[in-house]
Amino acid sequence: KFVPEHDIKKMQFEQNDDFLVRRDEVVFEILYQTGMRQTEMRSLRDDDVNKISKTIKVHGKRNKDRIIPVGE
Repeated sequence: KFVPEHDIKKMQFEQNDDFLVRRDEVVFEILYQTGMRQTEMRSLRDDDVNKISKTIKVHGKRNKDRIIPVGE
């Protein structure tokens, strides 16, 4: 499902260093920026994330891999 823009604007994450809050914020940002599916997100491994080139390698439907750029 797609999240309407007006609902996204309502979302605000608490500004603290709690691990669960930060984790949820990162998961949301990655899903929002990349458009990847939940199942793709769940199957990510550490070596799928390239911090230097700021890309994520995603293994998607029909066993196809794709490289997705991500922001800061």
